[in-house]
Amino acid sequence: MLDKSITKYMIGYNFMKCYFKRVQSLKRKNTEVIYECRNIDYVFSTIEDLTRLVYEIASAIAKTLGLNIEKLLFSENEPIGLNYIVYKFRTLFKEVENAYCSCRLVAYKGKVKLVVCTLDNGLLKCKKLPRNKIMQRREVRIRLISQRKVRKFPKGQKVIPNFIIYRVLGQPEVGLKKWKLKPNGLVENVLKLTYDQLLAMPTKKIIRDFHCVTVWSVKRISWKGVPLKYLASKAKVAPEAKRVHVYALDRYSTIIPLEDFISEDSLLVLKNNDKPLTLEQGFPARIFIPHLYGWKGAK
Repeated sequence: MLDKSITKYMIGYNFMKCYFKRVQSLKRKNTEVIYECRNIDYVFSTIEDLTRLVYEIASAIAKTLGLNIEKLLFSENEPIGLNYIVYKFRTLFKEVENAYCSCRLVAYKGKVKLVVCTLDNGLLKCKKLPRNKIMQRREVRIRLISQRKVRKFPKGQKVIPNFIIYRVLGQPEVGLKKWKLKPNGLVENVLKLTYDQLLAMPTKKIIRDFHCVTVWSVKRISWKGVPLKYLASKAKVAPEAKRVHVYALDRYSTIIPLEDFISEDSLLVLKNNDKPLTLEQGFPARIFIPHLYGWKGAK
């Protein structure tokens, strides 16, 4: 039997207890030990919030194994029913190649309830887990984010607490020194706008629901950005223009009718819930057209 090593984290006013345990049934998957964290009630709103939580957990694992974290990566998330979402992260360590720690966070209605990290056997071969040792108690204070009440969703859409991130084409790297937004085509003025120039433009803030064509929705998201109608006026769109073809850095593209593109609440979003967009949400800018499904909101 493996002696349990316990770490207690203080998140707001809640304690999260974590411990190692062996799971024989996972041997076939090259995993024998898991690190499980219970008694969690962590409210979050972004992938960045979750990354901070996972980093603290991964740091405790690294300390126990005598390793150093090289990189922490968010890989994907997926809905389980209407109220649960599983978020997946992977931690790489400097001292070990081709072995990693994989963490899954189970969230219910916008709160993390359970974290389970699986330790690849390659890690265990590098350093053995200590026996009869209680890990040093650490306290981590993370600001709790309040939840909003949600209303009924449109018919056919499922209520989920947070975005599902689709990255079939990968996550592009963004270098702001070279990045520019380039409205061109049937316009009088071909623009090349930097991120700082966009930040200096007039902005509008709206609170609207987000609906994905794969029948899930998230309610009452705060969107702030430059009205697309304003950008169209700066570029002086030609009268014969009918559609807008949008190209994203990951090679995704979508076509939007011009009348929808320049509608009153259509935005080039720079902030989501009062924070700059994360990479997963399309940093530095994404399109949001409230009355269209999310697949028209190119990142």
